[in-house]
Amino acid sequence: MANHYPTSKIRNIVLLGHTGSGKTILLENILFQKNIIKEPGNIEKGNTVSDWDEEEKARKISLKSSIAYIEHENFKFNIIDVPGSADFVGEVRASLRVADGAILVVDGEAGVQIETIKHWNLLDKYNIPRIIFINKLDKPIANFEKVANDIKENFNKPAVPVELPIYNEKKEFIGVIDVIEMKSYIKEGNNFVEKDIPQNYKDNANKAHEAIMEAVAEASDNLIEKFLAGEKLTKEEILEGLLKTVEEGKFIPIICGSAEKGIGLSSMLRIAEEAFPDITYKKEFVSRNNENERIKIDPNAPFIGFCFKTVIDQFAGKLSYIHIISGKITKETELIIPEKNTKIKISKLLIPIGNKYTEIDEASCGDIVIFQKIDQISISDTICDKNINVLLPKLDLPQPIYSVAISSADKNVLEKIISNLNKFSEEDPTFKISFNPETHENVASGMGELHLDVYFSKVKKLLKTNIDISIPKINYKETIRKESEAKYRHKKQSGGHGQFGEVHIRVRPNQRGKGFNFINAIVGGKIPKQFIPGVEKGLLEGMERGVLASYPVVDIEVELFDGMYHPVDSSELSFKIAARQALKEALRNADPILLEPIMKLYVYSPEKYTGDIMSDLNSKRGKILGMDPLPGKNQLIKAEVPHAELLKYAIDLKSITQGTGSFEIEFDHYSPITGKIAENIIEQRKKEIQEEQEE
Repeated sequence: MANHYPTSKIRNIVLLGHTGSGKTILLENILFQKNIIKEPGNIEKGNTVSDWDEEEKARKISLKSSIAYIEHENFKFNIIDVPGSADFVGEVRASLRVADGAILVVDGEAGVQIETIKHWNLLDKYNIPRIIFINKLDKPIANFEKVANDIKENFNKPAVPVELPIYNEKKEFIGVIDVIEMKSYIKEGNNFVEKDIPQNYKDNANKAHEAIMEAVAEASDNLIEKFLAGEKLTKEEILEGLLKTVEEGKFIPIICGSAEKGIGLSSMLRIAEEAFPDITYKKEFVSRNNENERIKIDPNAPFIGFCFKTVIDQFAGKLSYIHIISGKITKETELIIPEKNTKIKISKLLIPIGNKYTEIDEASCGDIVIFQKIDQISISDTICDKNINVLLPKLDLPQPIYSVAISSADKNVLEKIISNLNKFSEEDPTFKISFNPETHENVASGMGELHLDVYFSKVKKLLKTNIDISIPKINYKETIRKESEAKYRHKKQSGGHGQFGEVHIRVRPNQRGKGFNFINAIVGGKIPKQFIPGVEKGLLEGMERGVLASYPVVDIEVELFDGMYHPVDSSELSFKIAARQALKEALRNADPILLEPIMKLYVYSPEKYTGDIMSDLNSKRGKILGMDPLPGKNQLIKAEVPHAELLKYAIDLKSITQGTGSFEIEFDHYSPITGKIAENIIEQRKKEIQEEQEE
């Protein structure tokens, strides 16, 4: 049974960094040094604590966040290892929601990379205190000074080394200097020995110590006055200033080491303990349903928790990861999910080390616990004491940027495929399965080709079947460019009551994006009021299939200005049919045109690829809106590009940038499309309709 910790002794720490920077091995060696595992696992062998999923083992990269707690110097650290690939940014954002601090892992050889920058920007966005860990200093071309200078020059906050690396005569990395304590820690065998700073490192250590005092002095007027007076700050004053300046983002400590060799990890934990605040520094959240309401973070108030992650475990059932925002939780507690008006009872409380779980009796504000086998809980749910009713903000997650259509020759197999894929979307809200009623396709959407392939692979192995994937059809629309009039009389006599309805309509273009507007201009009772709804229904039905290529019609205004009825034979159905046919005739004479969806595109890339990227976007009929410089010699390219040209952009960009680029996409507007491109789209659409009819 794990110990119980108060709020002041709990820290949730996220490990961030580009793929391959060493986050998983860092956690592995921390667990080993804390005697939680007998020996460090290895990614090649597939036996690490955090990469326990079979797909992670096969692909040798992290695909989802994994949490492991450790107990360190009377503190409890919940360490969250997140994926470095842009395809799994949803896992990163969800984890940052619960973070008290973050350790940004930077490769000592590769330096600042594109995901390093994007993770840094997320830390800025969410105002999360951070430490930078320069890893892999045992590698041949690692260069601490170069990477540290790159960080200081390019990032928008002051970063100062609080550790320096030590090398022996053979230029082997053997230890670190703690510049706050002014001591060195050298690895001798499997042990780390505290020693005085080597003579040849003292000048650099003294300069670094001076830089730290200058940085932390920003914490208060008293410290600034003392520093400017030439007085040395005490260790206690440095630590006091460190906590405050890191919390406020005025100072970013740079530490160093080798996760693989286990060098620098103990001092990393000590600095995390000293630099990261507990949850109470966040003070409050804005209520989801009332922006004027504040939800206080209070260890002594009634329980409020937030579900930021769920896992469907084959043996343990559904596991809901809950961040405790207020109060504490004990077993057998009755709670509610306010948004669902659902009562639940907590029978078990678990805490994780990867996919191994320990049962506990209670947990405090700030901690992360798991509720087991409560199917009613979903990601982003607020869970409360039964006597209160609040809603915390939902997770801030990106929209999918890559989609494929999925199909199978066997309809029963397809149903099973979709059912299983939908289960994964419960665990990962950035993975979506939908049916497009306009194109009649089942579509899987996610953050990239790898993202989708992971889930397809799982389902194919489970069902022992293939999944047919193809490029999804585009949601083209139709509209008009000029005004037109038409009339249509629907008349049918077949014995008894017949059918009669005549409408005169005028159609004109509506403002782009304004949709459909119906104007009833009938006067003098030429069409009785009870038949007007039938006219509008007929128009809406007629808009479902346009006259060019049977795509939906949008952005038109239709005025009903005349008509005729029969006192016996007229009905709502008669006028619905008449309106539908009149609309078709009017559209043919109103200069119909195709519309295509235009997407806003944001491309992140090293600057050396920007020329190739812009050339490629121009070939895709894109419009370049601008470029912004980013830290680490990277660029953000903003553009508007037709959706049809971006269906395989995740693959294209990976090829252009050798896997270093990434992008975000969002719908912006519909735009007219003419000429040969429009002709080809119309021709292809006619073939599809013919094939559907033949089937």
